[in-house]
Amino acid sequence: SFLLFGMFYSVASSRSRAVAMANVMTEDLRNSTEQLQALSRRHVDVQESERRRFSRELHDRVGQNLTALSINLDILKSQLPHGNEGLHSRLEDAGTLLESTAATIENVMAELRPPMLDDYGLLPALQWYANDFVRRTGIEVEVQGKESAARLAQSSEIALFRIVQEALNNVAKHAHASKVSITLEHAGEQLLMTIADDGVGYGTATGSAARRRAGLGMVTMRERTQAVGGRFEIGPAAGGGTCVSVRVPC
Repeated sequence: SFLLFGMFYSVASSRSRAVAMANVMTEDLRNSTEQLQALSRRHVDVQESERRRFSRELHDRVGQNLTALSINLDILKSQLPHGNEGLHSRLEDAGTLLESTAATIENVMAELRPPMLDDYGLLPALQWYANDFVRRTGIEVEVQGKESAARLAQSSEIALFRIVQEALNNVAKHAHASKVSITLEHAGEQLLMTIADDGVGYGTATGSAARRRAGLGMVTMRERTQAVGGRFEIGPAAGGGTCVSVRVPC
């Protein structure tokens, strides 16, 4: 009986050590996950801070200089004697180029820090960006969803908007798609956002090559999702193409 007791004690002791070790490993994993999320949040915060700073610099310096140039061109045109059609034409061309440059700068500032997102929320900002994407690429984009009674945390709205930017950029570069569907759906205490395209299939050789080329973008989207405590998934879309799914707490 003493031998049986010893065996039982040894087994129980080994089991206790295994449980204790498993608990330690679980705690270490939890701490590592929290540290990774904190690092991701810090990385994203630095990125957004730089975007805001650069947007302000463009507005305060480049934007004001372009405005001054436009005023000077108008003064020159008003003071130019009649009869010099060649010079008048050159000034008109310069004015047109200046307007185009100003519009480009405004678009860059909007992408760096879209005022639509700050002022009206995620869904209107996505609809605005989708319309701009269609204009630039010719790829059809449909945005579906309903506004919730309360807005998401600003960090979550920014993360989801940036993920859509990156996903659409990948579609334009690699997917050979003609249509993209973006859906926002509230499910309990979570918001589910899906971005599905009808491009090269996720499981095809062409699709695998496209995903490898878009690898850094995928890492960025995953990091942004983790930074706000969400979950990121990518897989085949229904009927072909690729679907990106992001869940974040409401």
